[in-house]
Amino acid sequence: MNFKRKSQHWVAAVALTLSALACTMPSGEPTPTVTPEAVVTEEATLPALPTVVTAPQDCIATANSPANMRTGPGKAWPVVSKLDGGNSAKVTGHNGDKTWWQLNDSAWVSASLTTLSGECSAIPVAGFPPPPAAENDSGPQATQPSNNNPTQAPSNNNPTQAPTSAPATNLAFEADYSITWFCGNDWRVSFILYNQGNVNIESVYYSVEGPPGTYLNPGTTNNSPFEATAKESQPGCAQPVGHGQSSLAPGQGLYVPINLSPLPAGLTEGFLYIKACSQDNGGGTCKDQIMYFNFTT
Repeated sequence: MNFKRKSQHWVAAVALTLSALACTMPSGEPTPTVTPEAVVTEEATLPALPTVVTAPQDCIATANSPANMRTGPGKAWPVVSKLDGGNSAKVTGHNGDKTWWQLNDSAWVSASLTTLSGECSAIPVAGFPPPPAAENDSGPQATQPSNNNPTQAPSNNNPTQAPTSAPATNLAFEADYSITWFCGNDWRVSFILYNQGNVNIESVYYSVEGPPGTYLNPGTTNNSPFEATAKESQPGCAQPVGHGQSSLAPGQGLYVPINLSPLPAGLTEGFLYIKACSQDNGGGTCKDQIMYFNFTT
């Protein structure tokens, strides 16, 4: 009995040893490696980087091709000038739905014909006159009887009463680049001015930069700046500044030649500041514009 009990204990000890060895020996299959969860970055969900503004800029419209410029935002308004393809002007307003841009506080151009650059996020809505067709339609309706008694006397008890106010003075103009040319020993640049207001333009102040920031004409006031042609031949062009026509009437367009200092080699980009006034020497009602353009000879 004692031998049997000891044998049983010995067998049990051997079994336990074999079991321990089995746990410590390789099983024949590789142990799986635990890999950390990958971090997926979806670029579309990242917040947009802020726009870095290095300096204030104007909003500039550049014509994709020659574009008509009108007195209002639509084809019902007459054409007053043309913005050549590649030429630029400052955007000073829009018509409410941004389908038309007002350029240089004056004429309008279709947004579909231009490309914008610069800071254009705060363009204001600009006012504009009614189209001529609307004005013509309103005339006959004003005399139409309002009832079935065409002989009814006017309701105004004082038919001789004078108007309460006179028409407001409206000085408005549009400036367009024309050509760069040479007279004797001096360079000239000519712009055409269209009088879009209801008063004469009697004097003009202007300065030209090229490239922007470098003055080619530091500033001149001219009481007789208007010429019938963009450039003159000698000796006419060699006359002192101010030998042209002294007034620009409403609805009229004439050229303004400007004397320049020597042009830098390879100059292409220019900048014009111009102010038109209803009296000589910059007096009366005045309005100014700025314009970017490209020098062409």
